[in-house]
Amino acid sequence: MLQIEEAVALLQSRIAPLKETERISLTEALGRITAVDYTAQYDQPPFPRSPLDGYAVQGEDSLGASKESPMTLKVVGKIYAGEMFFGTIRKGEALRIMTGAPIPQGANTVIRQEDTDLGEDVVKLYASSAPWQNYCPQGEDYHAGDVLIPAHTKINGSVVAVLASLGYGAVEVMRQPKVAVFSTGDEVIQPGEALRPGKIYDSNRFYVSSRLTELGTPPFLSQHCPDDAAIVTEAIRQAAKTCNLIITTGGVSVGEKDILHEVLRLLGAEQLFWKVALKPGSPTLAAVYHRVPIVCLPGNHSCNLYQ
Repeated sequence: MLQIEEAVALLQSRIAPLKETERISLTEALGRITAVDYTAQYDQPPFPRSPLDGYAVQGEDSLGASKESPMTLKVVGKIYAGEMFFGTIRKGEALRIMTGAPIPQGANTVIRQEDTDLGEDVVKLYASSAPWQNYCPQGEDYHAGDVLIPAHTKINGSVVAVLASLGYGAVEVMRQPKVAVFSTGDEVIQPGEALRPGKIYDSNRFYVSSRLTELGTPPFLSQHCPDDAAIVTEAIRQAAKTCNLIITTGGVSVGEKDILHEVLRLLGAEQLFWKVALKPGSPTLAAVYHRVPIVCLPGNHSCNLYQ
């Protein structure tokens, strides 16, 4: 009987990583795995940027300014985020500027509007700001060419936001593995049917399929099979033609209808192990058929997919 860690390691040793990739839209990328490095196409910010609403000035002009002794500067214009000012701020001048707008040439700091009289033609400064103090330089966050999202990163909401901020509308991701899920058992009926004496509902298949979806790999195929070795053998044989992993539930212990041992023999599959030190889940069976791993879980609530 293997320890669970040994069983997992043995399975992993027989799994070949998928190499195929596909290009999908950013809106479809949540939960997928990046196939390439994603680098910054531009500096961020792409220009010196104002961190607040106020007045762009030469910091030297503000030194010593106070409420009692304000500095007065000529206002030469106004810009909002998304606009440009193509002039140069000279000594004695100020540009009304909003958060996120480009800081023009000549200016090296921004006086926050709360420290001014909000003048339109001339402005009085009631506080000083040293050069480069309220100033976001170009490339402060990152530079063009920096790798921000490495290959093989799982895409979560934060990664989506970074990719969007980089300007990527589509991304190259690893192809999802195709997983087939089969529940077995003559006693099993489907949700929605009337419960008959001696029958139980097929919760295992729905659980395993849902858990796979939670893990980012929705099942490619999901179906129930009766306790018939020939039927299950053919179902697995067909699934192995297109799937990368096959999971079954039920039929792995020592009862007369525990047919998965016979199914693997009929397939000519290579058995990797039977029984692990786990409760529930001890009779777990694993094999490889045509390079496709087959994991046969007991019917006892599918072992919770090992949590």
